[in-house]
Amino acid sequence: MAYTITGEVLDASIVADLLSGMILLKNQLYDESTHKLLSDEQIRKMSPTINEWLITSGKHMATVGNSRPASGTEHMMSHVMEMERLRLKLPSVYHGIKVGISTLLVLDLYSLLMNHLDEVRAAYQLTNHQIQSIEAIYKQGIYYRPFVEAYQEHIAKEHDVTRDELLDGVIRSIKVRDRFVVATVLDRLSLLETNSIETLISKVIL
Repeated sequence: MAYTITGEVLDASIVADLLSGMILLKNQLYDESTHKLLSDEQIRKMSPTINEWLITSGKHMATVGNSRPASGTEHMMSHVMEMERLRLKLPSVYHGIKVGISTLLVLDLYSLLMNHLDEVRAAYQLTNHQIQSIEAIYKQGIYYRPFVEAYQEHIAKEHDVTRDELLDGVIRSIKVRDRFVVATVLDRLSLLETNSIETLISKVIL
């Protein structure tokens, strides 16, 4: 979305490669018939494939020179939670788990944004083509929603992340790093407020 609104440089080949990896992982780790992830044992057998795509993601970040290819609002939320837990001297939760939990909320942030596209258009003086591009981004993300929901259900007993942490994470996410993400747009539209976000967080599986 940053490419669409701000013109941030985007390497189409990197995006295509990362999307193909996501599709591969979804198809191999998610059972469409049961709407659940495979068993832990089956997932362990997939470790070489998972590791390969983690390495590929790292290579793309090295090419770009920053974490942009694999980091948006969900990663920034995770960093907020990490820093707050350190401040309070609380046990940590794996970064990947917090990112996975935050991803479903980010999809809901995009859903919220879709209900305010006229305001987005006015705020950033966007063309019809740019609005259509944002809608296409949203449709790509929603395709993975069942996979993300299954992941959250799968790891629900492996962490103690709370809804208050998620709320704090999303509201403070835009202050962690100077990066244009969906939370940036919602903040400009005054939609990154407690009441709006609390409703979305209530849907997250914890």
